[in-house]
Amino acid sequence: MADIKEHRQSLEERDFPILESMSDKMRLLVLDSFECTPIEESWPYRYKITENSFDFEWVFSAMGSVTLRVAKSERYRRNPPPIFYLSVGKYAGGYRWEDGDAVEVKFVKEEIVTKVKNMINKFLESGGVI
Repeated sequence: MADIKEHRQSLEERDFPILESMSDKMRLLVLDSFECTPIEESWPYRYKITENSFDFEWVFSAMGSVTLRVAKSERYRRNPPPIFYLSVGKYAGGYRWEDGDAVEVKFVKEEIVTKVKNMINKFLESGGVI
């Protein structure tokens, strides 16, 4: 029997309130899990966190994405690359969070926190190189 893969569907304007709601729920999960300092408290929401003396920035988009990146840095002045990234994918069965490779990430606090901490550790172990 052939392996049938789900196909990601295109987003439409009617999806925007769902994306915003999902982003806001993810934002609340992150705020509950990490010690964050507000930078911008409207869309796109932005927060600063410090891990091992390194400053990072969370960015939450109303369009269904969340990014953790290096905060202001001489090396990454413009558009710093993401350390952690998720976006919402739309499928026939509904919406789900996915990483940059379109692999589903369950909306489970422990799983998300573990993934974020692993990516931060990987970044720090590399000497701050992405």
